[in-house]
Amino acid sequence: MSARLDKRMEEKNGALKKTGDEVTVSEEMEKIRKENDRLRILLLKEDVVNEGSKVATLQKEIMELKQQAMVKKVAEDDIFSMKQEIEQLRSSALAKGNFESKLDGLRTEVSRLKIQGMKDREEVEAWKGEALRPGNTRGSVVIDTPDGLPRGSPRPRWTDNIRESDKWKQEYVKMKEMHRAASREARVLKGKRAVAEGEAIKLKEQLNKVPVEEFDTQRERGGTNLKTRLEAVANRYTRKGLKATPRRDMGVCAESFGAANEHFHFIEAQKKDLRNYKKSGLEM
Repeated sequence: MSARLDKRMEEKNGALKKTGDEVTVSEEMEKIRKENDRLRILLLKEDVVNEGSKVATLQKEIMELKQQAMVKKVAEDDIFSMKQEIEQLRSSALAKGNFESKLDGLRTEVSRLKIQGMKDREEVEAWKGEALRPGNTRGSVVIDTPDGLPRGSPRPRWTDNIRESDKWKQEYVKMKEMHRAASREARVLKGKRAVAEGEAIKLKEQLNKVPVEEFDTQRERGGTNLKTRLEAVANRYTRKGLKATPRRDMGVCAESFGAANEHFHFIEAQKKDLRNYKKSGLEM
């Protein structure tokens, strides 16, 4: 009986033990899972913290590098400015050396001139003493005046070695002067001709004003002197334009309007020739 009870108690204890073991395993699994989740969360948090710290460290390193670059740039600028100052000092030193050398040269030149002036003054004093010496047989010192420049004509003179272009220019200037003289003479002759024509018109008007009876009486007595008066007026105005040359009256008094007309035709021909010269390209 007791053995049976013991057996049954053992069976009951085994079942209870089995159920207890299962409960403990499930609890352990739950605990392990929770622990795993907790550890995962912690790991994730550590990763985030680590990433943030890495970014911060990188930014800090970048700032440090920027500061180092700025310091390096400032140092390079300082070095460049120092180099420029050194070059300026060198150039100023060279200029100072050149200036000092020039000053030395000027000092030597001034000293040389001073010595030369002293020598000249001594020589002058010696000459004065020689001149004022009582036993001087020469009596005085003769000083020659310097010769002046040779006097000559400052005006340039033309020679035979003139270029062809200059010859053409001279010829053209002469022709222009001739043309001007001919133009002036033609204007004078035209004025004189106009005056003579006016005189002739006045004489014709006076002739028309003469009464017919007086004209008939004059015609009976031998005619009027209109032709002689006209010739006298024409000769008087043509002879005023002649030049005062010797013996000009010989053979001129007998001339009439023919000589004046020939002179006028000659002037017109000369003017025509000058116009042809201008057309040929001689005008400057």
